[in-house]
Amino acid sequence: MVLTWKSSNAESVTITPSVSTTALPLSGSATVKPAKTTTYQMTASGTGGSASASVTVSVAAAPPPAPSVTLSASQSTVASGGTVTLTWTSSNATSVSIDPAVGTTTLPLNGSAPVIPGATTTYTITATQGSQTAKASVIVTVLATGTTASPINHLIVVILQNHSFDNLFGTYPGAMGLDPNAPSYKQADASGTIVSPSLLTSLTTADLNHDQVSYTAAYDGG
Repeated sequence: MVLTWKSSNAESVTITPSVSTTALPLSGSATVKPAKTTTYQMTASGTGGSASASVTVSVAAAPPPAPSVTLSASQSTVASGGTVTLTWTSSNATSVSIDPAVGTTTLPLNGSAPVIPGATTTYTITATQGSQTAKASVIVTVLATGTTASPINHLIVVILQNHSFDNLFGTYPGAMGLDPNAPSYKQADASGTIVSPSLLTSLTTADLNHDQVSYTAAYDGG
């Protein structure tokens, strides 16, 4: 901002607040950088007395810094019914909101919240500071029932002799091995006795006899 002044019949001029560290010329200009709205008053003095003039320079308040925000999910893919934790951070914001809503109370400017999406969902957070906003989004993919997020497509299990998959993994979650409702769970042996598979719970269980007599006896009709 440049202040310009002119005087006549004056011997000296002064400006308040000061605009120079030296005596001012009777007519001239000076650059000022007021930090706030300021009224500059000039006084011209001479043998005939003094005269004054003033001008006000208005300084607009600087806008607040723009808000920023981040949003992340503890996992990008989840099985149906699974829980994911959303975490967010913000700066220069007075409030934040997430759509779809993740709670019934006002969200903190920085925080986290668990969600259980019923379907693949895009969560969007909005940080607000006056009329300024900032947004961030994260997508949580919900797998259909029976699918998995594992990168494994095939699993090969090598079974030791005299053992079976069910013997080793029958009660492992998801293996569906020793299922009492399966038609093959109960079977009749050669004598007609109904037998069912059972889980080995001791390492002292005797191994099968491997000689030819035992093999022949075990052979159907032997």
